[in-house]
Amino acid sequence: SKDSNDKLKFGIEVISSYDASLVFTLRAMFVRLICANGMTAIEDINSSIKRHTLKFDVDASFDKLKYLNKTFTAMSDTFEVYNHTDLTAGEVDILFKTLLKLRSEGTSILYISHKLEEIRKLCDTATILRLGKKVDTCTPEKTSTKKLAEMMVGSTIKAPEKLNKPAGRVMLNVNNICCVSKSQFGTSLTNVTFDLRQGKILGIGGVAGNGQDELFAVLSGEQFSQHGSIGLNGINITKFNPNQRRKIGLLSAPEERLGHAAAPNMSLIENTLITAENSQNLVSRGFIDWKKSKAFAEKVIKKFDVRTPGSQNTAGSLSGGNLQKFVIGREILQNPSVFIVNQPTWGVDAAAASSIRQALLTLSENGAAILVISQDLDELLEISDQFAALNGGALSRIEKTADLSMEQIGLMMGGAKDLEVHNV
Repeated sequence: SKDSNDKLKFGIEVISSYDASLVFTLRAMFVRLICANGMTAIEDINSSIKRHTLKFDVDASFDKLKYLNKTFTAMSDTFEVYNHTDLTAGEVDILFKTLLKLRSEGTSILYISHKLEEIRKLCDTATILRLGKKVDTCTPEKTSTKKLAEMMVGSTIKAPEKLNKPAGRVMLNVNNICCVSKSQFGTSLTNVTFDLRQGKILGIGGVAGNGQDELFAVLSGEQFSQHGSIGLNGINITKFNPNQRRKIGLLSAPEERLGHAAAPNMSLIENTLITAENSQNLVSRGFIDWKKSKAFAEKVIKKFDVRTPGSQNTAGSLSGGNLQKFVIGREILQNPSVFIVNQPTWGVDAAAASSIRQALLTLSENGAAILVISQDLDELLEISDQFAALNGGALSRIEKTADLSMEQIGLMMGGAKDLEVHNV
């Protein structure tokens, strides 16, 4: 087999999930650049990027471009994209626009992913592999997502079962929160108000970049609001940091796995200590109970089917989907009274997504109050009892999910106040 440099000589360029995590930094949303002629002039690169509808400041990042030593102008004949699970939904949209542009210009694309809706949207044909062997080849447009998923995992995928239990008392009260975003690319929160009730799931939808990250940061305690208050079981936690909130039952799982939810160079055992030290009594009199820590890590691995040689392996050695399962499982198995999760099934296969959603439903049925922030509307419709949308940092009115049509959800995501759908 040829390495990446040899492949490039034959007009083949490969993007792996690790490459993607490098080049989609700071939400600049640029795809790894492709070269053959070694052209490095800033004007030419700028022209090429503009032609491929990418938003990227070349002048500010020319050192990175020289390091990658790639350009779109001398395009490879074949382009491989592998498992982009470290990209956000907004970045994926940019990637797709670029790939479709490349296809229209005659580039052949080999796209490797377990995100089945993306396969159906992007690909002309699909070959399904399982355990290193070919299962079948089909036309994605004519094959349902469910059928593709079942071919991929080799079994029937069971939809999560939702019980309609009455709502309990208010567990988390968020009142008139205003928070300035720390990122120049972020969106500040304006007068966000809602209650989370025991035994219920509130789904927050919206187009990427409308305040989702800021809402998560304020609720988890990573950032403090400039106005408003947050109450947990009658306790004012507005100025509590993440550890203080965890000690009284509010757990959270962020969208970004490596570096935020997990330390890449630490073992899975050590990564359990990051959030489960208090709830699982993993530290006593200043000493870590390694036996208990290992047992909890292995419980997460087994319960959530995390594919890894063992709990001693580092978080960075896991695939994006398996790390996602570990991070979500680590929090759920601590049985929080309130759970805040951002993009719970991003990057996992259909079977794992179904399993995670069922675990969230079970946690809710056991009395937890859950907030799910997700760009996957099907996910929110499947598991949430109530739905609201973020638009420009403002939260829409909260509605019962079962009463909403897709047209009304679209209006909410667009910031409309009136949910009546008018036929023109």
